Amino acid sequence: MSTGATAARVQQWRPRQISHQLRIDFPGQPEMDVVHESIYRALYSPHANGLSRGMARHLRTGRRGRPTHRHTTKRRSRFSGPLLGERPVEVDTRLVPGHCEGDLVCGTFNRSAIATLVERTTGMLLLVHLNGKRDAATVRERVGQAMSGPPAHLRKSLIWDQGSERAECLQFQTETNIPVAMVISWCRDISAP
Repeated sequence: MSTGATAARVQQWRPRQISHQLRIDFPGQPEMDVVHESIYRALYSPHANGLSRGMARHLRTGRRGRPTHRHTTKRRSRFSGPLLGERPVEVDTRLVPGHCEGDLVCGTFNRSAIATLVERTTGMLLLVHLNGKRDAATVRERVGQAMSGPPAHLRKSLIWDQGSERAECLQFQTETNIPVAMVISWCRDISAP
């Protein structure tokens, strides 16, 4: 394996490609069946303090050490505020109108953008034109203007994901008195329409 892996490394293959090629080159030989993670660990052994500069130049990235990976349990929220699970129970039943869901829809090559606001009970849809801007200040201002249109009983809460366009959600709450609950993007509410 050492010779095959070294030859592949000189060709600038990724460890996953090396692992796959070893399975093809040595069928029926379980000792040659190596997981790509094992190759990474052998390359970036902590005892060797990473790769020498000469060896590192053969890798696609040219890195001498392997970057650390953040685990999903250690992720931090970008924005403060209540999360989806902290909203009132009446929101889940969809019997009481006034709880909206918002999202940003971007056009081709992100040249245009529209914010959508859907009232969960009635299905009322508000499209908010953003004039090609999707920065937090523009979204806060335009969504605030759009939410001032419906009657007060249809403006009880807003659910939004944690996109950068909602970075000013606390200021939005202060200006509009509409509480905003955030959806964690890697754990979306599966009951949402």
